[in-house]
Amino acid sequence: MAKPVIFENRESIILDQPGKQIRVISQALGFSFGPPFSLVWNRPLAVKIRIAGGEEVVLPVRDMTRIFQVGILLIGLVGITALYFLKNNR
Repeated sequence: MAKPVIFENRESIILDQPGKQIRVISQALGFSFGPPFSLVWNRPLAVKIRIAGGEEVVLPVRDMTRIFQVGILLIGLVGITALYFLKNNR
């Protein structure tokens, strides 16, 4: 039986050639609601680049999705609060 909630870091190879390799690192959050239904949300964390000399560079990725989600939540809370005060002042 599969776990109902999965939270893990994943690393995928994008480019693998002699002397260079590019990997994407992401976090995955998954919910399973039974065999035919599941929901998975991936968010990027970083890009890892390895060159011929063995040098490795990790470039973080700024996830704009979370910033937009918080903004939408704040706009909704301000709107609900404004409507509440407008309704109660009449």
